[in-house]
Amino acid sequence: MAETAKEAGLTHIFQDGKTTPVDLTKTSTDALGKDFDDEIGFGQYRVVPLEHAEGVATIVGGGVHHVAHFVKKVTQVNADTGTKDTLLSENTSGNRVFPAAETSNELGVMQKIVQADDLDLKSGRESAAKSGTWEYDDGKDSHIGSGDCWFVGGIPQLAVTVWVGGKEKKVELKLKDGRDMFGASVPGEIWRQVLNNSTKALDMKQADFPDRISTGDPTKFGNGVAPPPQAPQNNGNCFLGVIGAGCDNNGGQNNGGQNNGGQNNGGQNGGTNGGTVGVPGTNGGNNGNGGQNNDVTVVPGQGATNGGNGG
Repeated sequence: MAETAKEAGLTHIFQDGKTTPVDLTKTSTDALGKDFDDEIGFGQYRVVPLEHAEGVATIVGGGVHHVAHFVKKVTQVNADTGTKDTLLSENTSGNRVFPAAETSNELGVMQKIVQADDLDLKSGRESAAKSGTWEYDDGKDSHIGSGDCWFVGGIPQLAVTVWVGGKEKKVELKLKDGRDMFGASVPGEIWRQVLNNSTKALDMKQADFPDRISTGDPTKFGNGVAPPPQAPQNNGNCFLGVIGAGCDNNGGQNNGGQNNGGQNNGGQNGGTNGGTVGVPGTNGGNNGNGGQNNDVTVVPGQGATNGGNGG
């Protein structure tokens, strides 16, 4: 997964508890496998918000990576002709890093996440996203709260990453009513507002993602490893997974049905695990509101701009 994040456009990832990031461009693939677990996209490891948005832009852009930049080109008026001459121009052509079919499958899953979180954009505009939360544990009681929350994704022309967390150190994130904050709540609302306002201000035409192409093997986990075989059960009247009065339902919905062989491991997770770069960032904007900081980074289809607005 670290190699996938690198291909998507991330340059730095922080290991747990470390203040100095690992430079992915200077680290071998073998070393990355030792530095990080497989599930990078679930928030365990922090990344810089701008790089995060660049990685997300690769996903919503159909698997084509563009280097984030602030200046597209520099021009100068020619004193003799009065025309504008280009002095320097950014390379905005991009390069494909993920197969189009696999990316379309992933986007198909991510579109359903927006719908499930009730964060659809105005006018039925298609969008795809992933929410995320990483825990906060102060060690004082059994309650594990939320320490980092984010919502990332976008539309075919624009990617947006929203992270909410502590600017200097991790703080416990709460809603106004005292409940734990999650990625689909405050970050999700910010994400939707940024996209709705941006598309209106830029007068963006509605664009659809490509049709979903199912890829992968539905009999395997999202990491490509086949699930372990289920041991025969003999509890009460249960024999070889056949449901009976004393059977613990290993052959039905729980292990052989929807959870392991169906939607969770063969379906949705197989899509999202393929390269979602959903990790919170460390570079916040202006700190406020009890130590929390909202950092919004927007990446157009061929570049990036960094808002860095504190909340």
